[in-house]
Amino acid sequence: MLRSSLRTLLFGSALVVSSVFAELTVEQRIEDFESFWQSYKDAYVFFELKKQDYGVDWDTIKDEYINRLKNSTSDRELYAAVTEAQTLLRDGHCYNGSFAKIRETERIYFQRIGLSLVEGNKIVVSKVVDGSAFAEAGVKTGYELVKFDGKTIRQMAKEARKFNAASSESQFWAIFSGQLYIHNPLKGKPKSSKAEMVFRDLDGQLVTVNSKWGSAEPTGPQAANGWINDDSGVSLNEADKKRISGPLPIEVRIFKERNIGYVKIDSWMKTEDPIEQFEQVFDAIKDTEGLILDVRGNGGGVGPWGILFSNYMIEKDSDKKKKSSWLSKVKDFFKRSKKADEPAAGNSTDKVPNDTWFERKLSKVFFRAAFPQLDEPTLHQIFTQPELMQMVLKKAFGMEVSQEELAKYFKDGEFEAFYVNLALNDRLNKIKPYTKPVYALTDGGCYSTTDICLTILDEFKRIKIVGTPNGAGSGSPIPFVLPNSGLQVYVPHARAYPPYGTMIEGRPLQPTTVISQTKEDLIKGKDTVLTEAVRQLVQELVPMDTFSAEEFAVGETKEVYNTLPEQQIEWGVIKTPDWAVNATLEHIKRSELELTK
Repeated sequence: MLRSSLRTLLFGSALVVSSVFAELTVEQRIEDFESFWQSYKDAYVFFELKKQDYGVDWDTIKDEYINRLKNSTSDRELYAAVTEAQTLLRDGHCYNGSFAKIRETERIYFQRIGLSLVEGNKIVVSKVVDGSAFAEAGVKTGYELVKFDGKTIRQMAKEARKFNAASSESQFWAIFSGQLYIHNPLKGKPKSSKAEMVFRDLDGQLVTVNSKWGSAEPTGPQAANGWINDDSGVSLNEADKKRISGPLPIEVRIFKERNIGYVKIDSWMKTEDPIEQFEQVFDAIKDTEGLILDVRGNGGGVGPWGILFSNYMIEKDSDKKKKSSWLSKVKDFFKRSKKADEPAAGNSTDKVPNDTWFERKLSKVFFRAAFPQLDEPTLHQIFTQPELMQMVLKKAFGMEVSQEELAKYFKDGEFEAFYVNLALNDRLNKIKPYTKPVYALTDGGCYSTTDICLTILDEFKRIKIVGTPNGAGSGSPIPFVLPNSGLQVYVPHARAYPPYGTMIEGRPLQPTTVISQTKEDLIKGKDTVLTEAVRQLVQELVPMDTFSAEEFAVGETKEVYNTLPEQQIEWGVIKTPDWAVNATLEHIKRSELELTK
């Protein structure tokens, strides 16, 4: 990490200018791309699925990007190549830190206007800043953005898809609409000091605004001030480190007139044990007649929290705490059959949410990526000494594995690659589960842990879904750092399965009712999706009490619990996804384990 060390030495925490810092050589960029490509080839778990879905052949793409980089003149071209290659896989967990990397030394440009997704894929104004060019031009909430620097929204979306690896179109549009006001730094600086944005007002007339680009100052070298693992260079910056402490952001309300509960969960990314929170939440709504569960925009975090939460809404035949783990041979992903002692997807009637598991392939490649503290001689010992492998499985994964079981995977003096299958959660609700009707509000911002939680609830027939499809991602990523640029990249190395084995990755849940925010309701300050969910729930509870969507009102609510932080707009900032923060945190913890002592 020479470049990072030099930045710290030269600049400390001061802001830096891109021209001060020497770019990588062409050879170094190529070496970094080859390192990225090989790491994915060795560790990515969904190649079979993505080849089936999108025809992706990882072996054939390498030369195209290498040839591009042979003529490269900036590190930005390396970051773009990595991002575009990841995007081919259409997996939202295929992520890298290029935005943060560029912002270390360069300004990020943006327009100071809030934009939202409504009525399918329309982009409309949700916030106008006083004193801005938009305010001076009379732009108001609800105006539809139709062109941005001469390009239609569809044209911009098509260009943006090249740099966005979203697992589904719903996830892509959620990300695209949220980041549209920011100029993509992979494209360099804006071509002009102003952007031309064309809006359609409420009467259908076009309003053109020429607005000067705002900019966010460079951050300086984040690794210098971050939480660093010295062996691998994987880091968690200070801003993200602050996000992991404290209680989960949850709001609980009661619709007073109708005695309906409302629970909103913004994220699963907190390291603090949430079980007492969950107990308080469900104790507060235990006497309600039905529940609205709002997980819109919840991008994931700690996997076990979502599974634990699902337990609170599912009756179980037994409250026995289950935490099973087992080994299995590496077989064809689509055709492999399970043994009699392995969980059988879809044909058991006694499954519980805690039967959700991760399937992780253990190989030398995995150990090198997941445990950077291991040198090659130690790694060789682990794979050639069954007693040592037994100790490592205990310390790394809490698995009690017999020598007899390990012998099945020990061939010709060395372990072959095998799967470790780990249950993600072993804890249960302490109070009686909530059994009244539940309506879940979803959108493309639901991802990772949220997808797993929703799929569990859907498998057990506990929810009706109202909104738009979820993001649909189920990989478990490991971060690694490219040797020359220091770019932090994430590769999904394990795949999550809910109890009945439903494939989550790239397969969004289809809402019972597909509905999105309308422009008209946005202007009124009315939540279209929430209103429809409450209306349907009321009709289910009181079939004779029918209302049209137009005349129905949700009524007043009473707040009974709230740990949501105050929402603040950080212009020009794209936060690290919650699931990526958790992946980095888990990696750092793994790197501190003493595996062989």
